[in-house]
Parts: sequence; structure tokens; C-alpha cells
Amino acid sequence: MPNEMSVQFARLPDISEVGPLTAEDMDCMQEIADVLRRRDRLSRFGVTLLHKHFPVMDDEMLVESCDAKARTLTIRPVKKDEISELEYTATSWDLATGEASVACVCIKMGAEHSHQSRG
Repeated sequence: MPNEMSVQFARLPDISEVGPLTAEDMDCMQEIADVLRRRDRLSRFGVTLLHKHFPVMDDEMLVESCDAKARTLTIRPVKKDEISELEYTATSWDLATGEASVACVCIKMGAEHSHQSRG
């Protein structure tokens, strides 16, 4: 039986179905900024558009890879068991359940983060 698509990503709209920001969206963004300002977290957290380009399976996690010289950031699905023993920094969270659920990570390689060395 094939892996099931992650519930976290299954509910997200495809990028082709996402419309432009609305005035209501901008009001919401302002409220988020106000909370981050009050908590002194404006330099730590931001907002990203939730969407999908392809299915992410339950046994996968999105992983960032960075090539600093080429100034390229790549995000790709990786089997969770491939990264379970590695040190990583969570970089994106989904709040749909009311709690922060990790949606994407950047793998640490010594003092650095992954720089195309894992893929």
C-alpha cells in the first residue's frame, strides 16, 4: 500500500489555486505583527503562504538545503527516518491544529547548516 499524503499538507491548496492577498489578509497580517512586536519576536518569526506544489507523505519531512555561494535555497521531501538521528533546526511550523507542528527543517552539519552536502 502506498504511503498516505500527510494530513498536514493534504488540506493545503495547490499554489495554482491561491489568490492574491486581500485587505482582510492584510488586516490579519497587521494583527500578527502587533503580537510579534508585543512579544519582541519581530526579528525571529514571520509569515509564509501555506500551499503545496506536490504531495508530502506521512513518512516525509520537508528539508531545506542551502547553497550560499549560488544563493539558492532548495526545499525537498526527505524520509523522516533518514533525518531522525540528525541535528536540525525547525524553520517552519503549521498552526492549523492550534499547536505548532514542524513543517520544515534545516539540517545542521557541525557549526553550519546543510549546504548541499546531504543531497
